Amino acid sequence: MGFLLSKVNQETFVTQQNVVQNEKRQGDNRAYSQVEYMMTKLMFPEGHPYSHTVIGSMEDFIKCFAEGRFLNFTKKYYSPGNATPGRRRRYRYSPTKAWIEQYFAEIKAGTAVDPLPKAPFKLNETKRSYYEDNLANAPQLTISFPTVEDFNKESYALEFFANIFAGTKKSPLYKVIVEERNSPPRYRRVKAGVNSREHLISQLPAFPNVKLGEVEDAVKEAFARFEKEGFSDKDVERQKAGLEYQFYNSITSVLGKARRLSDYNIFQGTPDYISTDFQNTMSVTKDGVMSAYQKYLKNQNYLILSLVPKGKPILPLPIQIMDRAGRIDR
Repeated sequence: MGFLLSKVNQETFVTQQNVVQNEKRQGDNRAYSQVEYMMTKLMFPEGHPYSHTVIGSMEDFIKCFAEGRFLNFTKKYYSPGNATPGRRRRYRYSPTKAWIEQYFAEIKAGTAVDPLPKAPFKLNETKRSYYEDNLANAPQLTISFPTVEDFNKESYALEFFANIFAGTKKSPLYKVIVEERNSPPRYRRVKAGVNSREHLISQLPAFPNVKLGEVEDAVKEAFARFEKEGFSDKDVERQKAGLEYQFYNSITSVLGKARRLSDYNIFQGTPDYISTDFQNTMSVTKDGVMSAYQKYLKNQNYLILSLVPKGKPILPLPIQIMDRAGRIDR
């Protein structure tokens, strides 16, 4: 952090560039590896902080040194003034402060970095796209709903909803997708995003030769069943018990504590947010879960990506066709 820039030149940069490019090739040469890249391209507007993946594209690797972006980025962000150090041992204030002065005092703090503002967005219409994967042997449907940023009060209720709707064998999505439609039980739901905008994602694999329109219909049926059958206060309490266990389990180690406190300091401005985060989880109610569902998912626009094996375009729901470089053919 203090002396990196003095060691950076064309030769050292190219060496590391080749390493990262090789890592990307290894990641790309897997079935379904392009889903995240496609979803970020389609979901977020140009210029949004999440409109591209962290590792970037091969074109980015080439441009970032030639255009000086690497050096500018490092000067601005890779400095003590923008870092959250953590000492993961028994803490004694006096010697620790002396060590910091001894080893790091000569490093300049760097330019102050203002936090990025939140960047809310909405989809003006439901988007449907498909992509032919050279390595996949079965189709997969990915559905994503824009919601709210992490640590937003409503994000806690949305996490409860996701667990109740899709997280167990008693959930509506599991019953419809797996038990009644005999689709693979390997579906997963994830949430993406941290401080700018979050979106709830369901990735639903299908058996070979199954049309993904049938999978989308099953998801809609699961939503309808969720509304009809509802859920109980006991379901909410069960989720609280599981999340409480996960919370305490994440801080049983010294490293776990350091990581969680650092995240709070980075994204919320103070490590003390740990108490607020826990209380926000434990204060979620049944009404809050249903309210979040109705606000962010019911009758809302979403993004749907059909990924199909090469040469089987009959399986997806096509409107926009994406190639491997992320270009869209309308």
